[in-house]
Amino acid sequence: MGEQLSFFEFEETVEEVVEVVEVEAVVEPVVEEVVEVEAVEESTVELVKSRTAKMSKRGIYIQDKALLETVFQVGTYFEVNIDGSTIIVTGTETKGKNTVSKRAMKSFVKPVIDIRQKDVLATLAGSDELLISIFTDRILIQGVCL
Repeated sequence: MGEQLSFFEFEETVEEVVEVVEVEAVVEPVVEEVVEVEAVEESTVELVKSRTAKMSKRGIYIQDKALLETVFQVGTYFEVNIDGSTIIVTGTETKGKNTVSKRAMKSFVKPVIDIRQKDVLATLAGSDELLISIFTDRILIQGVCL
């Protein structure tokens, strides 16, 4: 039982008999230790609204009915942080220097966020307009150059 193979210009004679043997395998079930993990409450952070706004030299003024669906209710406190070129506004329980104001409309009251910090304005300097993304627990503000 000789067979010649030609593979990459090598010539060999193969004379090997392969015997097939059936083997019954014994498989033991693998038992993994089950570790209970505390249930982590899923975050319910969602984008409520995204819009553009005019850039102002005086500050950032956000008056939007969509704020009624967020943690930014009239009279609550917020803090402003700068992360690179993004301004992050988050609600806080502790009394701070920033409070959500109000503007009375005919049938409801709109929350108003007014930010006039110089470092925030310096971060957005040179922008033509602002991109404001309102989430349920924070607001992201980015400068946009047209």
